[in-house]
Amino acid sequence: MHRIPRLDWFPKQFSQGDIDGQGARRLLGQPNVPLSSVLVRETAQNSWDAKGHDGALSFMINVRRLSAGEHSVLYGNVLTGGLPHLGEAPGAGDSWVLEVADRGTVGLLGPTRSDLARAVGDRTNFIDLIFNIGAPRDVKLSGGTYGFGKTISYVASRLGVVVFWSRCMHQGKLEHRFIASGMGDSFNQDARRFTGRHWWGRTVDQGARVEPLIGQEAQTLGEAVFNRTFRAQETGTSMLILAPKMPEGPQAFAAELSRAAAWHLWPKLVPDRDGRQPMRIEVQLEGERIGPSDPMEHPVLGGMVRALRAVRAVQNGEAAPTSVTVKEIRSQRPNKLIGHLGLTMSSASGLNDEESEDGDDIVSPSHHIAYMRHEAELVVKYHSGVPLGANELQWAGVFKPLLDTDDSFAAAEPPAHDDWIPAAVDDRSMKRDVNIGLKRIAAAADDFVMPHKRAAADHHTESGAALGESLADLVGAAPGSTPRRKSTSGGGAVSKKIARPKIEVAELGPLFGEKRRHAVCISVPGDSTTPQRLDLQLRIATEGSAVDDDGLVRMEGWSDSFPDWDSWVPSGRGGRSCETLGGRRIWAVFSAPADLAVDVRVKTEAEL
Repeated sequence: MHRIPRLDWFPKQFSQGDIDGQGARRLLGQPNVPLSSVLVRETAQNSWDAKGHDGALSFMINVRRLSAGEHSVLYGNVLTGGLPHLGEAPGAGDSWVLEVADRGTVGLLGPTRSDLARAVGDRTNFIDLIFNIGAPRDVKLSGGTYGFGKTISYVASRLGVVVFWSRCMHQGKLEHRFIASGMGDSFNQDARRFTGRHWWGRTVDQGARVEPLIGQEAQTLGEAVFNRTFRAQETGTSMLILAPKMPEGPQAFAAELSRAAAWHLWPKLVPDRDGRQPMRIEVQLEGERIGPSDPMEHPVLGGMVRALRAVRAVQNGEAAPTSVTVKEIRSQRPNKLIGHLGLTMSSASGLNDEESEDGDDIVSPSHHIAYMRHEAELVVKYHSGVPLGANELQWAGVFKPLLDTDDSFAAAEPPAHDDWIPAAVDDRSMKRDVNIGLKRIAAAADDFVMPHKRAAADHHTESGAALGESLADLVGAAPGSTPRRKSTSGGGAVSKKIARPKIEVAELGPLFGEKRRHAVCISVPGDSTTPQRLDLQLRIATEGSAVDDDGLVRMEGWSDSFPDWDSWVPSGRGGRSCETLGGRRIWAVFSAPADLAVDVRVKTEAEL
């Protein structure tokens, strides 16, 4: 049993050129998204930029209450002075922390002194995160400026105090490092003026500076206050944000963090072409996982996942899935490829506003593009495009710059990394990349959406009304023909007392060979206790009429939800008829030659 060490308090005295703690906090600026979103994105970005070489990277956030023993060590052995200048310590009975941990990163390696010269290429993770404010990362394709991820951590604490425990390689051996840091207002003490920045570690050189606790003492102290310890040969960094700001309580705060992780970190959950997930992410409340869930299962993010996969494929020199449209974003003078925009349509069924709101104005149905950097692949912002105007249909997109233009978009980001602002870029060529890129993205999205928007105007019609024309607008009619507009009667005179099924969405699927898949969403009349038989009528739409399909249109099956085109396997279940219950929606999937306009009608048994 090792004795728990006691740290020294080191407040920073003002010297020429120093910035006070309040000024350091202001450096973050005013983010455009909630604090929880900035906190999640920035801490995850720090972890990503410090990733190791084996590819096994994990990131965990845990909202938890301190035990009596942990509270005693933190406020007795770690924070040994200075608290009166930072705030009132919470009582032992209700003391909460936010524990953030990564594993599979290189940790806070490098020198522990910021006043000594370093060799070119040396990594300085420790001094950049612990001592320096706004130090630029030397990692190619990193997400931004190392210091700002730290600054938001202090802002999230009512005390402005963060505790760090890291395990890294130093001179060929594993080394534990432990230090705490605080950021508050400047103050006077003993006729001297202090900046408001505090550290708790080991003072050296007769109290002139502070260094971290290292080795066994650091490990002992870390294991006494952190929940997630280091296993075997693990390296990484853990930090405790003390007394986190939780105006709605810990449960609501944890839920906010989980939503923020879902909306900002989801690209890290999408496996690469080798099937490896870039980052394992977990948000916990009192050690129990609460999120994030698989983005592919999310009604909005699922479309963005497909778009991201397609953009990745194209930028890797591979073919994109046919269910996603990938557009090149180019400048004309000079003729330069800036990046790629992936766009896809999907069903909006099952989406509600509560699931999708995270301060980014993503509401159902989606009409947004996720901006992200080439390698970092964390969502910078969601750009709102043209809505379709149909509640059952939505579109989503992803834009990524090329490797060669990534630095242009990096230069356009404010300290909070939540936007691309061309005016912030000094270099004219780089500014042009961002300016033209943003304009071309918006134009390409409009070109993609407008044909679907015109078709969406006919979605809420009765049995097949105008659907042949809607599909023709989307697919293109057979050469030399124009599909006629169908009557709204559903074919023939039907009693007004008979409830009719409605085709609410006509969804284009992928091309395969010379054919294209289609899906239609059918709203079934009646209540959930009423059995219904649906009969789908598929015919070829020509000028002035609709003729039998003559085997050209193939029924592929029925589905209770929008089909995932990437994994869809035709079943032919039920042929063109389906037994179901009233008061629900069901999808019918069929395929036809790509240049063919298809007339689609659906009737119930009572209408036949």
